[in-house]
Amino acid sequence: MARSLINQLYGQLASIIVSQTRYRAVLIALPIVSLLPAYFALIYGLGREEFPLILAGAVISPSVWFSIGFMQDIVYEKVEYRYLEMLIASPMRPLIYAASRLLAGMLLAMASMLPMVALYVWLTKSLILIPLSVVLTLLLSMTLSPFSMVLGLRMANIKEVGSLPSLLSTFMVFLPPVYYTPNILPEWLRIPGVLMPSASAAEILRSLSMHGYEPIIDPNILLVYLIALAFSSTIILYFKFNWSLD
Repeated sequence: MARSLINQLYGQLASIIVSQTRYRAVLIALPIVSLLPAYFALIYGLGREEFPLILAGAVISPSVWFSIGFMQDIVYEKVEYRYLEMLIASPMRPLIYAASRLLAGMLLAMASMLPMVALYVWLTKSLILIPLSVVLTLLLSMTLSPFSMVLGLRMANIKEVGSLPSLLSTFMVFLPPVYYTPNILPEWLRIPGVLMPSASAAEILRSLSMHGYEPIIDPNILLVYLIALAFSSTIILYFKFNWSLD
């Protein structure tokens, strides 16, 4: 039984990764998009010491793009390709499919963020960034992917999803303090802004990898907060993700 489940997970994981990378530029275009704010910051004269503050957002954002994007993928597999109908007739359990989606999002996000991580390590000389970025990618994927998948499965047609994934990703990446520090915000907005999962991850990254950076919330508290969000989202996924397609 265990071997059968592992084979199902591996096969579905490979299928998702191949489908996500069928457009050869996906792992090239996403790092470029993620680095755009940092590029414009350099144009407007941001110093080398301040550059990593923005670069933290570029490291975090691929996890958001891939996790939220799964919403659209599931709607198309359900409505357009009828792939989920085929899975109903197969022995694959819903949670195996969901776990493969979750793992695929993590692996693709890690591959996409490699250029940003390398640049960040070169600028800050902080090797802790490497394992830290992996942990934060794991936590963000576990927080956002379940929400995205459950919502996608509940949508009845392609029109319902529309541009929602792009809007949500843009909201989570560019509005809260992901590419900028929270002290730019009005004081009453700083803590709510940092409590956005994407901003929490960026703040942890800046706090633990940059000497002299003063966070408005202790990074250990933010890390516990992200772990709690990831655990809660996974529990919701366990109870809410099923093959009911009506």
